[in-house]
Amino acid sequence: MVGRYPTNQEELKVRQILRIALFWIVAPLSHEAAAQPPPDAIIVPRFPDAQDTVRDYALDLLRLALDKGGIDAPLSNSTEEVSQDRFFREIERDNGTLDIIWGLTSSERESRAIAVPIPLDRGLFGWRLLLVSPHTPASLSAVNGPDDLAQYKAGQMTDWLDTKILRANGLSVATVQNYESLFKMLQQGRIDYFPRSILEIDSELRDHRNMGLKVEPNLVLHYPTAFYFFVRHGREELATTLENGLRKAIADGSFKALFYRHFGKTIQSWGLDKRTVIQLINPMAPPSPSPEPLGLMYHPGDPS
Repeated sequence: MVGRYPTNQEELKVRQILRIALFWIVAPLSHEAAAQPPPDAIIVPRFPDAQDTVRDYALDLLRLALDKGGIDAPLSNSTEEVSQDRFFREIERDNGTLDIIWGLTSSERESRAIAVPIPLDRGLFGWRLLLVSPHTPASLSAVNGPDDLAQYKAGQMTDWLDTKILRANGLSVATVQNYESLFKMLQQGRIDYFPRSILEIDSELRDHRNMGLKVEPNLVLHYPTAFYFFVRHGREELATTLENGLRKAIADGSFKALFYRHFGKTIQSWGLDKRTVIQLINPMAPPSPSPEPLGLMYHPGDPS
């Protein structure tokens, strides 16, 4: 057979086929390379895209602490969104990817990761306003203590530390696996109230403004707790750097300045000092060093 050169159309078709084949060979490799964080990156949890004031504050404070500690490393998100309990399981795995997470402290959590014993929340995650609905009994406002409150049903996520705290105080708690389900349960009258930190409640009211929910005007729950950074074991130097950086930020006033930039208006607007305080115990609290000498813990009525 006598050979022949391909026509222009045949040559064009061959090139298109080769180009497509090359794309499907190279694209997955390029995507995998792009997905890899820089080698010096610090891996933090991945969160939904929705606005989250606590997440934004924690990330800003983390950047501040790293800057004060002299570390110039990029932050990179974990590969997937998981629940709070899964984050703690991930950070204690030998081959896990997370370097830092944040959350309420407990003895159990401090055994799973290195706690940086600086209360990022100034203790305000232990001050809980009650999110209620038109179905909530009006008698809830007359509650004076845990025994009175026990006749009403709270809603919480199954893996939240707060769930254990409420139950340890004899309170009735309904639990679910899905966060958004709690707002629907409250709206439908399947729970009487949903305790939320004063640091969270403004954004939650805004995100669920069409559900007829509001904050109960007279009460606030309080239990001693602290919201810490946690670092994976094996990265002790990073934990030390974070603690040193946070202490420098406390000393020069930049810690409180950042805190009030995020939460100052919220704290003023809810008037904790004018509410009946329902005092609860926290049996999960670890024997951590007292944060009081740092001058960080918030007390209702504090001017700043």
